[in-house]
Amino acid sequence: MKVEEKDRINGKKIKRHERNAPLKRVLKIEGVGEESEKKLLGLINNIRIIKLTEAILKLKREFDKA
Repeated sequence: MKVEEKDRINGKKIKRHERNAPLKRVLKIEGVGEESEKKLLGLINNIRIIKLTEAILKLKREFDKA
């Protein structure tokens, strides 16, 4: 991760880093075809939906207990 920004606020150093996930690095490669890009983006969207569903179910269980 590369440092994008460095700030000093009230004596504290704050660094902001570039978030460069492996998927983004692969998509930046020129040799990756358009079909492969679509498959990878579909996969990441599917993973996000699964995590969201799990979070919703967890919260629902917590509300049911209360």
